[in-house]
Amino acid sequence: MFFKVLFISLIFLISCGQDSTTPQGVAEKFIEEYFVYVDQEKALPFTMGLAKIKIEEQLKEVTKVRKRGEKLGVMLADVEFTFVKEMSVREGIKGFEYKLDIQGNEFSQKRNVLVSVSKENGKWLVSNFTE
Repeated sequence: MFFKVLFISLIFLISCGQDSTTPQGVAEKFIEEYFVYVDQEKALPFTMGLAKIKIEEQLKEVTKVRKRGEKLGVMLADVEFTFVKEMSVREGIKGFEYKLDIQGNEFSQKRNVLVSVSKENGKWLVSNFTE
């Protein structure tokens, strides 16, 4: 009985994950990689346009710092995000608002993030975002 409940629970959790082919799924996967895991390289494939330019610029700066042998001051924090609302901008472009709750050892911060997702060649990608 225990294993049956465990199996059903796992199936439920897997099915609740965001589909990264939907506009909201792409927005949330980007937020996860960029804001939660602070991993620009993993966030990059979910971007296009201005969002891609922003991420590529950040990666260049990080590379320069690493080449000089400087350590990146990574602040460890727990980041949780909550969906607030969807905004239809126009055909092929959707906007999503999220609340970020950032908890560090010595600080706490709440921020709103806007993510624009555009359809390009049949695929949804993040075209812009606020920080």
